[in-house]
Amino acid sequence: MKKLIALIMAVILCASVFAACGEKQKTVPKGLPSDSVNKDDDTETIKQFVVCDRMGIKITTKNIGYSEAGGKLTHKALYLEVKNGYSKDIEVGITKSSVNNYMIPSDSTVKVESGKTKEFAVSFDVTKLNNSEITTFAVLEFVVSVKDNETGDVIFETKPVKLRTSAADGFEYENDQTGTVAYNGNRIRIVVQEIYYDEFSGQCVNVLVMNYGRKNISLSLKDCKLNGKKVEPIYCSDVLAGKKDVSPIAFDEDFEGERIEEFSTSFSIVDSDTGKTIVKKTKPVTVKFDNEE
Repeated sequence: MKKLIALIMAVILCASVFAACGEKQKTVPKGLPSDSVNKDDDTETIKQFVVCDRMGIKITTKNIGYSEAGGKLTHKALYLEVKNGYSKDIEVGITKSSVNNYMIPSDSTVKVESGKTKEFAVSFDVTKLNNSEITTFAVLEFVVSVKDNETGDVIFETKPVKLRTSAADGFEYENDQTGTVAYNGNRIRIVVQEIYYDEFSGQCVNVLVMNYGRKNISLSLKDCKLNGKKVEPIYCSDVLAGKKDVSPIAFDEDFEGERIEEFSTSFSIVDSDTGKTIVKKTKPVTVKFDNEE
């Protein structure tokens, strides 16, 4: 069951967006952010901006606030206003999204009937925000996708949108980049980081990918071993040009309860737009973890 949930999570992440061997690293538990916040908490602000005004559909940024679930304010979100002057009901969402240059997907969508106006909260993947150590929204980048609500056909997608919030000026973008370097070439750097604990997938290993090139890339794993045993873990990382990504490697439930002491793997890198291979298989990297908590 855990494997199925982890697989579903990996597929969702892929759809939204797209060294020293033997070095010891420490096991670090990752807790999710609080599931509720104080409505008086300060947050960033943005200027109202017309994202698109096309085919009778006008989408405008409103503010940064908090999404609401079950009557509680939960996690930080971008609020958009959608005016639908189009002849059909539409569904609006975002894709290819990043926060502070880190790939952070969102599955938020809203249905807007023809002739109606709605405001909705675009919330971002909380686990990805947490693993990327993002608490402040400085720069948001995304593409807005507008679909026919009945057929699911794409009516149009906007050009990439870049929003700078009130926190952008002087903001320090660099987060934790420590770990074992698995690959450094073709303007791509891959770092295997710490273990963290996910309530659905159990023990996971974070991988940081920094794409300094001009191509959008997708990564997969090759020849993986966990504690000396061959495994087929679940991993997906799609990184736009100039962006970074922190994504987990999740393991089969057969390893539930077994401590991860050593993990080895190679990576395959392809151009996500053309499917052409950039790196067929990197040199194997082995990481040993210190499980002391």
